Amino acid sequence: MTIVRQVRPSALYTGRGVMVVEAPAGRLDTDDPEACAKREALEESGLKIAELEHIGTFWISPATSTERAHLYLGRYSEADRLSDGGGLHDEGEQIIVEEVPISRILAMADSGELDDVKTFCAVQALRLRYPEICA
Repeated sequence: MTIVRQVRPSALYTGRGVMVVEAPAGRLDTDDPEACAKREALEESGLKIAELEHIGTFWISPATSTERAHLYLGRYSEADRLSDGGGLHDEGEQIIVEEVPISRILAMADSGELDDVKTFCAVQALRLRYPEICA
């Protein structure tokens, strides 16, 4: 499973650390959600994802924001890696790309080490939809 680590000011401000472990993600801008997810996967992780499975669309913080997250799962192989990823330098992104075993990301979710909610939800969806690869 590909994850990214990047500096998030809110995490730094709260003292929870500098780098946040996340699934590739980004602003919707004017794209449709699936096109955005594919673009961000390529920019951040270097992966060209052909097909995505929609998990759902969720309010991020409905009491304080109109922001919604569109979550997807996507299959890939090493042949789909077109670059090293790392984000867009002109947008100030300094992203570290890591390939981790599914067992490791599941353990991170179970231990509380994975504290990005959108990534946690994606991992739980993976666990529920594909128990055979999460065993």
